[in-house]
Formats: sequence, C-alpha cells, structure tokens
Amino acid sequence: MTPRSRRIDTKRLVKIGIGVYGLQDGSVLIRQGQSARVPQVQLEGHRPAKLSAGEFIWDNPPNPSQGVTFGLRTGEQYVGPKGLVTPTQASQLLKKSRVWIYRLIRAGKLRPIRKRGTTATLIPLSQIKKLLGTAEERVRPIRPGALWGYDRKGQPWLLG
Repeated sequence: MTPRSRRIDTKRLVKIGIGVYGLQDGSVLIRQGQSARVPQVQLEGHRPAKLSAGEFIWDNPPNPSQGVTFGLRTGEQYVGPKGLVTPTQASQLLKKSRVWIYRLIRAGKLRPIRKRGTTATLIPLSQIKKLLGTAEERVRPIRPGALWGYDRKGQPWLLG
C-alpha cells in the first residue's frame, strides 16, 4: 500500500523565504529550486560555504539570544548575543557610515565598552539590536509545536 499524498491548499500558504512556505498546521513546505536561477534556501544551522569580507548573517530567528556571523578576509567571526563589535561592524549592521556610529556614541545612544590595557572602542551587540528593534520580543509560533511563526513586525520566520 502506498501512502496518499496530501493535497495542499496553496491559498493558505505563508511565504517565509525563497521556496519555503508555512502551512496552517505549523509545518513547513520546502519547494527546492523552482528555477535554475533561484538561490537555494539556507535554513538555520546551514551557512553558505564562505562569507566574503563585509558580509554578515544574523542568526534566525530574531530574539534576545541572537548572534551574528561576519565574513572576514581571513575567515569568519561569530559574535554571540553578549559579544562586542567594532564600530566598523556596527556600521555594517546598522547600514550607516562609521561617522554616524561615532555620532551615536557622542549622543549617548551607543555606550562603548573600553577594555583595560587597550584603546579599542567595542560596542555590545545588545545595544545594536536595541537600535534595530529586534531584541525585545521573540518569534511567536502560530500554534504549540509549530516550526514557524511571526515576529513582532508581523513577518514570518522559521523557529529554531
């Protein structure tokens, strides 16, 4: 006996990413490469082979325990939720210039941490996330045990 395929109501699908759709029962439907030019979906835990210098990836989903991975010329650097970033990395995350970051520091919106023995200016990642507005609330699943849900802005996200 062969299992029957379940008919999926395409009107009730919620698009989460390219080829990734959320179903009403909380499960996720993945349709791989609907065209040769469509990039493949990167689920949580799967990173691209190599991040080039200047690229970064936020961990999914956005919540207080979210980190970020930066691509460097020499490899990759993961910054955890309680980690520190340089003003250059902060400018990448906020999509502003470094001059703007130093203006935020002078205005008191960002409070850098100065480590003993160094003159480096390091900014806590939690302050960057507060400025972006992603640190306050977790993703709300559509029902208990669901694989996807909505963030506070109403955007669908995969749960970790």
